[in-house]
Amino acid sequence: MLRITVHQSETTLRLQFEGKLVDAWASEAAAAWRSARLDGRALEVDLDGVTSIDGEGWALLRALRRAG
Repeated sequence: MLRITVHQSETTLRLQFEGKLVDAWASEAAAAWRSARLDGRALEVDLDGVTSIDGEGWALLRALRRAG
């Protein structure tokens, strides 16, 4: 299971992930990232609550890194 919480302020949008960043849940996390409306805000990704990551999760994190 993966819980995704979105925290918004005037300057940042933070995606907080808690649980397993694996399989279909990694796809859900990717969808949350792609649908996030930044509107000039910085994107922060909080992985403190992530307990495990598989290949799909690592691919998502690489894509986030490449995107800046």
